[in-house]
Amino acid sequence: MVAEDALLAALDLERPPPMPAPLARLLLRHSTEAVDRRFAAAALTMAEAAEMIAALAHHVPAAALAPARAWALARLEQHGAIGVPPALPRALLRGLGGTDAAGPETALGRAQARQAFRESVWSAGLARVPLLPLGLHCLPWNLPARWGFRSTPQAMEALNPFALAAHHLPVVLAALEEGWAGYAPPAAIHAVTTPSGRRLLRRQDGGAVWNHHTGPDWEADGLAPLRLDLEILARRFERGCAAPGVPLRVFFLVTEAAPDAALAARLIAPLRRRVREGRLGLFLLHNPVAGEPGAAEALTPEAVMLRLPRPSPGYEWHIPAQFDTPAGFAFEHRIAAALRDAIVGWQG
Repeated sequence: MVAEDALLAALDLERPPPMPAPLARLLLRHSTEAVDRRFAAAALTMAEAAEMIAALAHHVPAAALAPARAWALARLEQHGAIGVPPALPRALLRGLGGTDAAGPETALGRAQARQAFRESVWSAGLARVPLLPLGLHCLPWNLPARWGFRSTPQAMEALNPFALAAHHLPVVLAALEEGWAGYAPPAAIHAVTTPSGRRLLRRQDGGAVWNHHTGPDWEADGLAPLRLDLEILARRFERGCAAPGVPLRVFFLVTEAAPDAALAARLIAPLRRRVREGRLGLFLLHNPVAGEPGAAEALTPEAVMLRLPRPSPGYEWHIPAQFDTPAGFAFEHRIAAALRDAIVGWQG
């Protein structure tokens, strides 16, 4: 029960548990770096935190260290975009103990099941397949890494403009088909304040909301930092598409509207122009607010679509207290399994 209680408590982002001061500072830094989009720095911070926990384990009772281990594991999975290898969460789970959890109805069982999936993806080599998000929001960036599909060496190469904003499909299509010149026009970007008081930068037509570029630094000098960062991310996308010696690349897009073969073909055409060698696959998650789920189906030889409604209309996939529930686990596991099967199929 110590591990279960600690894991459940770790879902509360507002109340970190008592832990040794150096470790508390380190995990706070990790969370800040991940939220601020510096995912590579966050990965290094979490590796350092795991080393510190291992050192503390020599002179701190396991039960006393369990809350810190659970908090570290929860942050690691919450910010799965850092794409760490499975050894880090494995070490944290071993320290929590208990190898015979009751299954996904418990927090420990869910953590162990995600870890088992990550281990299988890693051993099958699927983490080495470049997985590039296309939006329309951040799920294609974060969720696959939580389940082991993005490894550290190429993790940051997959970070592109589509991974760090909420988009409308026409904006994504225009960037793919026409290039990046019209993606973030300086005169057509303004700041809005949400009802909660958060200030966000967005296109005036609503086609993109850069909800990860927050704070006054991005707005300085007529939005020059934002536009420069988006240009760097766009270059990274183009580089990731065209890199030589890659047998297979997979692109991932999520949309509430039902995709069809025509949309898949339209997306694949500009991607194929960029992918100069090797194969590509397109994974389309049809994620409506409600409805019935469907089996994964091939829309074209290069495109697979999975219809999977949200567990509930108000479900927020990025909030630990929602995704780390039996319903959230089942939702994510179905996506991860379909993505795994699609990649294996494209590998031939």
